[in-house]
Amino acid sequence: MLGDGVVFGPQVSIRGRGLLKIGNGSSVNSGVIFGMTDSITIGESVLIADNVSFRTADHEFADRNMPIVTQGERSLPIVVNDDVWIGANVVILRGVTVGRGSVIAANAVVREDIPDFAIVGGVPGRIIGWRGKDSGA
Repeated sequence: MLGDGVVFGPQVSIRGRGLLKIGNGSSVNSGVIFGMTDSITIGESVLIADNVSFRTADHEFADRNMPIVTQGERSLPIVVNDDVWIGANVVILRGVTVGRGSVIAANAVVREDIPDFAIVGGVPGRIIGWRGKDSGA
């Protein structure tokens, strides 16, 4: 489901069996991957830079006596709220909710929820500032 005015760059990949919903006025740049075994919901006015990867599942691997490929997977939805900017090469993992108005710096790996208006960077992603406070924004 796509809202009004959604813009896609070239070579966007939508893979899997989950539901993708993108809100009004959002943009998805080139090379973005939506890897879905569960749903991905993108809010309104969200900016997604090049080569961002959304991954709603992880492989099970606890049993050393069984090939990983046969152990199944764990999946949870991803939610990105309104007015978010996701920098280039970011990876957002299963079960994450990205708070409204937040910014994710390039190359971050996000594995935990992000509060509203947080600025997150690093591997793993951590809060490095707050939009409108110490960020100068």
